[in-house]
Amino acid sequence: MRKIILLSICTLFIFPLRANVIINATRVIFPAGSKSVSVQLINKSKEQHLIQTWLDDGRQNEKPENISTPFMIIPPVVKINGNDGQILKINHNHQVTALPDDRESVFWLNVLDIPPTPESLDAGRNYMQVAIRNRIKLFWRPERLNLSPRDIPQHLSIITDSHKACVDNATPYYLTIVQLMKWDGKSHRIQQGKKQDNLIDKTLFIPPFSCLAPADKSFRPASGKYQLVYIDDYGSRVPVIAVLK
Repeated sequence: MRKIILLSICTLFIFPLRANVIINATRVIFPAGSKSVSVQLINKSKEQHLIQTWLDDGRQNEKPENISTPFMIIPPVVKINGNDGQILKINHNHQVTALPDDRESVFWLNVLDIPPTPESLDAGRNYMQVAIRNRIKLFWRPERLNLSPRDIPQHLSIITDSHKACVDNATPYYLTIVQLMKWDGKSHRIQQGKKQDNLIDKTLFIPPFSCLAPADKSFRPASGKYQLVYIDDYGSRVPVIAVLK
């Protein structure tokens, strides 16, 4: 008898258990002017693995058959030989016309890695198989956004009043903020401060044209400038000196 356990992985965090089949990207950008985008999977093991792929709209615990998105993945199910790879092709359909054209929309690409049953397993013996799901963001990016990605730093700030403080994303892009620290006034590179110097406990995922407050209710920045670090299209960390408003 075989029992399968599903574990999920988010690419922004490190876990001791990793999938053997990895996604060769940290995020997917789908420009509205393109008919499709490609994503590469790599099997780093010596064995053949069965892979199932699907997209979700943020409901990560919902069954794939219960989720409808304006995209289709080819192939949705595939076997990848050991030390080999597979290209996934993601197409869009007419439903993308219902998405906002003044800002990004976000979906999630899921890759379920199901390893093979050991050949040495005795017939009838109980066996627990661990299937690992890797999940990364897919951003649908309209053609005529009023701001280039390279101009994002000029449109980030921290807004505070007597009731709350939040990181203001005045851009049409989704932003992942991984660090917020008091600026040392010297370097525009990423500051290598101590963990306790980071003013946010968890990564901030801020929608377009939104101001998001950290989960830590005690977040109350003082006057001055702060360094934000966000993740760009290539998965790189970009430091920004943000003004407190």
